[in-house]
Amino acid sequence: MKRIVPLLLLVSPQLGCARAQTAPHAVGPRGLFLAFVCVVIVGIIANAYLVSMVRPNDQNGSPRQSSSRGTLELSPLTLGGFSWWNLAMVSLLSLFLELLMIRWISSEILIFAYFKNFVLIACFLGFGLGCYRSRRPTNLLLVLIPMLVLTVLVQLPWDGLRQMMSLLPTFVGASAGTQIWGIPSAVNFPLLAAATIIIVPIFGLIAFCFVPMGQLVGWYLQNSHNGILAYSVNVMASLAGIAIYTALCFLSEPPATWFFVAGALLLLLVWKVPKLR
Repeated sequence: MKRIVPLLLLVSPQLGCARAQTAPHAVGPRGLFLAFVCVVIVGIIANAYLVSMVRPNDQNGSPRQSSSRGTLELSPLTLGGFSWWNLAMVSLLSLFLELLMIRWISSEILIFAYFKNFVLIACFLGFGLGCYRSRRPTNLLLVLIPMLVLTVLVQLPWDGLRQMMSLLPTFVGASAGTQIWGIPSAVNFPLLAAATIIIVPIFGLIAFCFVPMGQLVGWYLQNSHNGILAYSVNVMASLAGIAIYTALCFLSEPPATWFFVAGALLLLLVWKVPKLR
């Protein structure tokens, strides 16, 4: 297990590369409904599990669950305590990952191309929640599970899933027909509700990705002896993350390269933790 975790940090993100553009086969209503149900169930289960990880510890919690989660649990103390280098690395990774998520999700899930601020808000929400929880240990599962679910959602070669996701903008846009064309709301509301049921879990998955980043950055800023210098390091490293991502885009690198760089940065950050080697 200890040897597999660092490998996953580098290999699994590469699955986020752009999928091959192939003409999907015609899918009937039954196939679309099955894909809809699967996405909703998986999204709810994943978000429920992640919520259980960020809740305060329960005195009656299961020891088995604690041991399974503890493998990927870490804190700034396990990373060596306060370090200007770690503050810079986490700040750089946070902005790099934020730009990556905005570009990747908006390109692969078309509904977020129309509502790009949704991804940005999710990133801010997760980062802010992490800062609020900066005194508690974090867990890499908060990053790995959402990334895995989003990657499957984007990459799974299932025609029903692909067409259902491509129809989300149509479901949301159908609500405009009520005012423009006088279409009864009873016809449009179910489509809008169906799109919302899918969008909300995806929003939650994106937010949870940034909880560990906010926890680490918040702890380093809070425990620095020079707040102004720490904030300056945070800003400069964040600008460096923006510059690196901009350079990759300028070189027309595919999403696989973006995720490889993000995984390498994360692996470099947690390499000091003995149980993750």
